[in-house]
Amino acid sequence: MTRHSTPKSSARKRHRDETVADEFDEFDPPRPAHPRPISSHGQAPPAFEPQDGEDEHHRGRPSKSQLKRESTALQQLGEELLALPPGKLRNLPIPEQLIEAVELAHRISKTRGGLRRQRQFIGKLMREIDPQPLREALASDGARHRNEVATMHAAEHWRERLLQEVGGLDEFVAQYPEHSPIAVELERLIQTAKAEKAANQPGRRYRELYRQLFKALSEPPESSEPTEPLDSE
Repeated sequence: MTRHSTPKSSARKRHRDETVADEFDEFDPPRPAHPRPISSHGQAPPAFEPQDGEDEHHRGRPSKSQLKRESTALQQLGEELLALPPGKLRNLPIPEQLIEAVELAHRISKTRGGLRRQRQFIGKLMREIDPQPLREALASDGARHRNEVATMHAAEHWRERLLQEVGGLDEFVAQYPEHSPIAVELERLIQTAKAEKAANQPGRRYRELYRQLFKALSEPPESSEPTEPLDSE
């Protein structure tokens, strides 16, 4: 016997189907507009692309950012070479061709792009050397220069104290007992420098006092322990 659906039963069925569809849409996540392709192994590729230089990094090659940092560091190192006095270039662990290129850059006029081309040539030579020994040599030279400047200031400071304070020489010898042998010479220079100043004469002894102090303060203190003689055999 065939059963015919009534309008009321059809409405209930449509309502039930719409309710199930709504529940399905609520819990089913939205599909991407372009789904990721499936590889031959049945696995989808990663959902993100590697960042700039990341692929090179994982393969053991330097990234673009690392290459840029190294290029900038070499450029700064080349600028330090150009800023050095010519006499110091010969003491650095760099090839003769690079020394001559820097010396030529010192003589080139800044007009007509000649210096710019020479800088580019120096940059090319810099990429062909190991920069670490050069960095170490420049750092050592910088430390030596800072120590020299500090010694100059100390010599100027003690010269003024020796000329202005009555017990200045005693304080100097107390602070630097290793320089007590030159106390007599310092005392002579102090007195003659004061006499020159009182007579408005050129400060020859004034400058000599500075040189003596600078020389004394530049020398490292001698060790009090006796050194063993070298074996002649």
